[in-house]
Amino acid sequence: MRFHRPFRSYSIGILFSVAGLLAMVAAVNLHFDPLLCTKSVRPDNRFVPLVDARLQKTNRLLHGGIAYDALLMGSSRVEQFRQEDFAPQRVFNYAIPSFYPGEANQYLNLFLRTNPKQIRLVYLGLDFYGTNAKAHDHANPPSSYIESSQSVFAIARTSVSLDTLTYSAKMFRPNHDLFTYDRLTLDKLNRYISPAESNLLAAAQLELYNQHIYGEYQYNEYYLRDLLRLRDEHPDIHFVVFLTPETADLFRVMVRCGRLPDYERWMRDVIQVFGRVHNFDLIDPFTMERKNFMDAHHLYPEHTTPLTRVITDRSEPGDRDLERIVTEQTLDVHIEEVRGMAKRVLALP
Repeated sequence: MRFHRPFRSYSIGILFSVAGLLAMVAAVNLHFDPLLCTKSVRPDNRFVPLVDARLQKTNRLLHGGIAYDALLMGSSRVEQFRQEDFAPQRVFNYAIPSFYPGEANQYLNLFLRTNPKQIRLVYLGLDFYGTNAKAHDHANPPSSYIESSQSVFAIARTSVSLDTLTYSAKMFRPNHDLFTYDRLTLDKLNRYISPAESNLLAAAQLELYNQHIYGEYQYNEYYLRDLLRLRDEHPDIHFVVFLTPETADLFRVMVRCGRLPDYERWMRDVIQVFGRVHNFDLIDPFTMERKNFMDAHHLYPEHTTPLTRVITDRSEPGDRDLERIVTEQTLDVHIEEVRGMAKRVLALP
């Protein structure tokens, strides 16, 4: 069967038009590269909108071509930590929103396989909310992101995606997203947040934690197992572990929801595995200062600096209130200190 010449020309024209359109989309997406699939760092693609932290950071690790001295892992609270504060160490910030220890092994193994240096140092931030067995289905398994980042076909597919083009367009024109990534350092940057907006964000989160995260809480029976696996499968790694801070208001919610015994269990599990931890998750002058936090539990990046000095053993005199190092020998005394804080919280109106 023969096609009429006009119909054949029309079909070929459509094919070339579609191919040309896809080529244009791919060219724009590869130029701005919002998913961090290439090494390129230029003024017009340096600041990247948040699309999917797990995918973007895995892409950056695999395709960035940078060697690192240490790894930083944790939740969105740890994403706020800045590369410059770890200098002269170059630290890869693999912190991701709603991080749970069960995810850590695969991401750490990928980092060790792909980094040419012999890494022996991992900074690990842990959150009390991460012990909640009723975790939301917040993300795919790490293997799905790793496979996608390693697949030529997946990268080609995203390069011609209109969804990706939407994020490229954000990079082309000024936007007002709350957060962006610095492609060069993976620092998480935030736009200016007014005190009123900060208070609204905090109030919404306090309600969420009161009603659901702490209100419907159940301790994850696999939490200790996941930490033990992380430690035992990496005997050559030195883990510097810290418990991330939250505002005194959120700590108050935790206590009033009756979660203090679970908090104590969490501390005992962490100490059993790692033997030593920096505890920033307390009621103290730092967490009582709302100006340190953009909401109920995320520090402004500039206010993570003293915490970084503490965990890298470079404390300054003003950091002494933050230097609560808990060990097996001091754990019981420290828990009594926390119980005292809780009693004072419950006595407040």
